[in-house]
Amino acid sequence: MKSTYSIIYSPVSAVSEERINLGLLMIDDQGTGMLKYSHEKLNMIKNFFSEDGFKLLKSILNTLEKNFNHEQNELLTRKEIKSDLIHYFAYYTNNLISFSSPKEIGLELDENNFAQLFTKWVFKSEVHKQKQIIYPSIKKAKENFIPKVQNRVNIDYKLNADEFDFMVFNMQIDMIGKNDRPVLTQFFDFQANPTSLKNKINEYVSIIKPLELKEMKVGKFFMVGQEPDKDYQNQHVIWNHLQDSPLIKNKILEIIPPSELELIESYFEEHEVRHFVEPD
Repeated sequence: MKSTYSIIYSPVSAVSEERINLGLLMIDDQGTGMLKYSHEKLNMIKNFFSEDGFKLLKSILNTLEKNFNHEQNELLTRKEIKSDLIHYFAYYTNNLISFSSPKEIGLELDENNFAQLFTKWVFKSEVHKQKQIIYPSIKKAKENFIPKVQNRVNIDYKLNADEFDFMVFNMQIDMIGKNDRPVLTQFFDFQANPTSLKNKINEYVSIIKPLELKEMKVGKFFMVGQEPDKDYQNQHVIWNHLQDSPLIKNKILEIIPPSELELIESYFEEHEVRHFVEPD
């Protein structure tokens, strides 16, 4: 498996082209990404900058790392580091940091390989502090789940407004089927950008009642997702509001963690769920 990497660095001198490597961005061919910068090395080079310059550089790196973590699912729809992704990150740097041209490497992206490259190109003593980012787990959970249920439900099915009169706008559904009632499953990253997360949740729940009225049956709706870390305060507010929703309390909508997808699979089997629209 191959990966693509870009080194995050601070240009010390534009004339001599000297630079100090501060971090590493790496993406594999499945769309998984990891980003880390060295807090320790940054503090070691503090004297290279003015007091205000150092504060700004540190703030930029913190913002960069935070925004990558929050928005990774949207940014990594591509399976390689493209120039527009680099430009996205460069927006936050104010020219205090730069990114090396993306390069391909014949290594799988995992915690150990990332740590080895981080040690080689950035800094050594923080190698054991790297954590695996959890965001791609939702994506991978869906990928691993598809083969188990694709004979029962339509996968990544587009509900076109011109085909289904209960739809106002087109919408992509991760999994849709029916038995004695309509059955939908949608995967959510609850640590994604709060605005995007809200929009995706609202879009999903907005079709519940129209679909039930169309089918003249109460539906069964699953959301696959994990409670966000407490550090993600805005996302946690969204999570808590969702828990208080009548849809959840009345069990019309169920939130299933990615580690318990066998519950959905069992429901499909026990209720003989079949495709909502027969495949060609």
